[in-house]
Amino acid sequence: MSAALVALRLHRWSLGALAILCLVLAAVAAWLAWDISATVAICNRDPEAVRCTELATSGTVRSQDVVKVIGVVGFVPFIGGVLVGGPLVAREVELRTASLAWPMAIWRSLWLSRVAVPVIALGAVMTALPAAASYLLVASYAPAMDPLRTFEHFGQYGPALVIRFLAVAAVGLLVGTLLGRTLPALIASAAGALILFLMLSSTTTLWLTP
Repeated sequence: MSAALVALRLHRWSLGALAILCLVLAAVAAWLAWDISATVAICNRDPEAVRCTELATSGTVRSQDVVKVIGVVGFVPFIGGVLVGGPLVAREVELRTASLAWPMAIWRSLWLSRVAVPVIALGAVMTALPAAASYLLVASYAPAMDPLRTFEHFGQYGPALVIRFLAVAAVGLLVGTLLGRTLPALIASAAGALILFLMLSSTTTLWLTP
């Protein structure tokens, strides 16, 4: 438990930055989802209302605002994975806290799990906030569409965001363990996250190509 507390304290700034980002985006997505749901309720009562033009013509509400918000939310797992995973072990090695802890651990892998699991798990919980809010947003702006049964905006809402965060954090953890320096680990993790983002984007395009 002490190793986990030390890790959380050591990486409090990275976790704090991720928490602020996730809370702000979750709040924006949740507010927009509420506003859209209110508009849909108005349109159900009065289909001729001015705010109901888009819903009547395309079946969506405030689609441009939704695309902008979930587009930003889609970058959260990559930013968070780099911030959390990259320096996780690299900072421990750089500050020599790892070399002090290793002799007291039964196995280095056990020490690594005690350090990495709590921090990455907390980052995943934070990422789940905008992931859930963006899911509600996608579900609200197109009432006839089931977000879990469509590839539209895939990877920008719901569980896929948390899975992507875990993948990027794992890449950052590996890179940071190999490099042992915080700044090079952050740069290399960012490069790895960019490559992963491009791969996932191209893969999604291939899935959608008939």
